[in-house]
Amino acid sequence: MGKLQHRLEYGLYRAVETAALYLPESVLPGMADLLATLAFSALRVRRSVSLANLAAAFPGMSTEEHRALCRAAYRHFCRAMLEFFRLQRWRPEQLNRRVQIARPELFRQCLVEHPGGVVLVSGHLGNWEPALAYIARFVRPVTAVMRRLNNPGVDARMVAVRRRWGTELIYSRHALRGGLRALWQGRVLAMLADQDAGPGGIFVPFLGRPASTAAGPAWLALKSGAPLLFAACLRQPKGTFRLELVPIADHHSDRDASRALEAVTRRYTAILEDFVQRYPEQYFWLHRRWKTRPPTTDP
Repeated sequence: MGKLQHRLEYGLYRAVETAALYLPESVLPGMADLLATLAFSALRVRRSVSLANLAAAFPGMSTEEHRALCRAAYRHFCRAMLEFFRLQRWRPEQLNRRVQIARPELFRQCLVEHPGGVVLVSGHLGNWEPALAYIARFVRPVTAVMRRLNNPGVDARMVAVRRRWGTELIYSRHALRGGLRALWQGRVLAMLADQDAGPGGIFVPFLGRPASTAAGPAWLALKSGAPLLFAACLRQPKGTFRLELVPIADHHSDRDASRALEAVTRRYTAILEDFVQRYPEQYFWLHRRWKTRPPTTDP
């Protein structure tokens, strides 16, 4: 049954990918709306999880406002998926034109002129993929950490798309060793750190609740001495993206290792929270972000 399910999932993935590649780009927003309606209304994919997350994050909104925002987030996710497929057909000049740098002077200072490795941390906000492709193609080599998908066929296809622009991939179980190697080689190390990290994560505030958060980006930056930047690649009108960078300042100043690790993790999570509050329709609400609860302090 598992293999059959994988074949069916892979077949559906390839069908949507092929449609995204060969249909006119003007059709993609309507296609994303259709897929979002199917996922939200018919299949109800993680709908209860998404609505519960939104209700907790924005308690001042009404139920109808939560539902409207949830639908918008589903549309964004489907649009991002189609854009990821479409990225295979973009030419370098298209990529250069569609990714706009918010603060070019900061971008040059941190990514172009800096001689050593750099840690980029972000979350499932906006569309991370065009930013990685842009940096790998025009700035410097990129190593991205990704979670190995349960479906090997889908996993292989996603790896192939990312490698098309020169991004090196390492799986999350090898993130620390492989990440250090990438930084020592002077590469940009890109990581997402906004999914539930289980009992081994660090609990920091996120949208009003303690959330188990991956400390890998903080550990790698502290261990290597590399600069740490938060990156957000936000969708703009007319199919463009704005890449914003926020330096995590003074992240090497605390000499206590465990305290520094928590402080840095708290900082990039707070920056992500600020972006999510400003662009909630571009955030991935389907994940059980607060699945792991902090250990009780009761006797």
